[in-house]
Amino acid sequence: MSPDRDRDGEREPRSSRDRDVSWSEIDKKRDQSRHVGGDARRDRKPRGSSVTSVGRYKSDLSRLFERGEAGKLVKGVAKQAGLDVSGGLPERQQALRAILDAPDPATAQKAVDAFSREHGELPDDPEVLCQALLHTDEAVVLDVLQRLHRYLAGHVVSRKTLLIQRTKQIELGAESDELREAASRVRDLLGG
Repeated sequence: MSPDRDRDGEREPRSSRDRDVSWSEIDKKRDQSRHVGGDARRDRKPRGSSVTSVGRYKSDLSRLFERGEAGKLVKGVAKQAGLDVSGGLPERQQALRAILDAPDPATAQKAVDAFSREHGELPDDPEVLCQALLHTDEAVVLDVLQRLHRYLAGHVVSRKTLLIQRTKQIELGAESDELREAASRVRDLLGG
């Protein structure tokens, strides 16, 4: 015997509770319930950010940078936080920038030597280490290759082709077997 038939086999009239109710109808009833406060009803209504407010935000932000006011704003916030704002890049960052912006191998070598003298070991930045591969001192190049090998074991680099090219040059031109093997290991990690 089915649940919607009586003993005589006749269909019983179904109540409104027995009919199939969609989820949207259930949600509408829930929103209108007296058990849901006014704040909860407002929170259920979708609040999309208007296109004009996003556009206004983007235009204000771009205007801030175009006028050069972003630097002033950052300095003001830093001063309020009690930080020393000298206006220029710190010496270490300037020395790193000199390595990265070196136009030729001789300039790169001078910048690497100057950084090592003043600030110690080069950072584990693949771009800085790639520039340091231009150095003529085999001890420096071997150290850089070993550090690159350690770095590449756990990281992915963006300028892979330049690193592959420089390690191939070292492999072909190196006099010591140790330097050739180190360059080969780095090149293998790079997939070249």
